[in-house]
Amino acid sequence: MSVEVFSTEKNLTEMKTKTLLLVLASFCVDVVYSQNWPQAAGPTGGWSVRTDEAVPTSFNVVENENILWKKELDESGQSGIAVWEDRIFLSVLKPYEDKGERSNKVSDIKALCIDASTGDTIWEYEIEGSLSSFYMYGFSDPSSPAPITDGENVWFTNAAGKLVCLDWNGELVWERQWRSATEVYKPEKPFPFNKQFEPFMVGDTLVHMEAYDSADGSRVQGWHYLYGLDKLTGNCLLYT
Repeated sequence: MSVEVFSTEKNLTEMKTKTLLLVLASFCVDVVYSQNWPQAAGPTGGWSVRTDEAVPTSFNVVENENILWKKELDESGQSGIAVWEDRIFLSVLKPYEDKGERSNKVSDIKALCIDASTGDTIWEYEIEGSLSSFYMYGFSDPSSPAPITDGENVWFTNAAGKLVCLDWNGELVWERQWRSATEVYKPEKPFPFNKQFEPFMVGDTLVHMEAYDSADGSRVQGWHYLYGLDKLTGNCLLYT
């Protein structure tokens, strides 16, 4: 997997990811710094960005046309991207280790913080998952949810069962684990939750989706609900 960052006279952002090739399109530095891309839905939560600046319409990786830098990543992944000023956040699958076993499954991911100007890795953090899925999984994989940042902390979701909050230096602030729906109601054949959601931030509340894991009658056990979490502690404020 590789990362490519495109440049024009001024640099910025608009991002798309692919399973094997991750492309970061950069438009203009002024736009990036005034409109960070803190979560999947973009700077305004509307899945779009507006600018009066000229944007590039031509790229050529082979001939290095409008290419600022390229970076090989350790493994593939389906993560979205978050950008805050000079930092890019994304996740990839934990690199495959051939242990002589007939298994090509993975449950862990690596959270990455990359310098947007140089492509250098600033820090990385491994996030364990509880359930495995195949590399190059056709539906989604543990790395698929996009990270979220507010310029002070970064939140990464491993879709195989863990949500973490990291500080600006990549140190753990808190973590939260949950069981997938199939672990709750079909434990004999569990599998990871496919990507049918994107975590998002509203004010100081992180909105997350998890399977309800209590047989208390207040909710349907094993069904998915939206959880509102305190972004600084991970404590559940509400669910619906």
